[in-house]
Amino acid sequence: MRSPMTFNNIIIDANIVISLVNKQDSSRNKVVQKLKKLESEHVRFFLNPLIVSEICTVVLLRSKNVSLAKKAYQLLTAPGSNYIIEKLDEELEQETYRIFTEQAKPKLSATDCSLIAQAKLHGINNIFTLDQTLQKELGKYGLRLLT
Repeated sequence: MRSPMTFNNIIIDANIVISLVNKQDSSRNKVVQKLKKLESEHVRFFLNPLIVSEICTVVLLRSKNVSLAKKAYQLLTAPGSNYIIEKLDEELEQETYRIFTEQAKPKLSATDCSLIAQAKLHGINNIFTLDQTLQKELGKYGLRLLT
């Protein structure tokens, strides 16, 4: 059994948080159940400022509600939360754009590539996403879809 101080790390995509805060989202129940299970297993969710920006933008555009976008941001930045927002430093930025520009058949956005770069730079193997295109591409980078 793991010590309570031991954490598992997972990269989390914007669509997971978007689904979590949008009560009308068709994937919300599945996401809520999975997040509860993961939180009980002492999981920390890593993301970066590109993902946070995407979350806030999509929530605002879909809901037309600034308060809901603010709620999403507060969820991620609350003291003691399991969400870790890594700074977008030069190494992460360069790796993101290397992956983005080296795609043989471009399918992933720069934001999606930032998730892959973040995972690779930190030795995190699992990514939690609802994005089917990203799901299909993870294996090319030695990463696994969290199911």
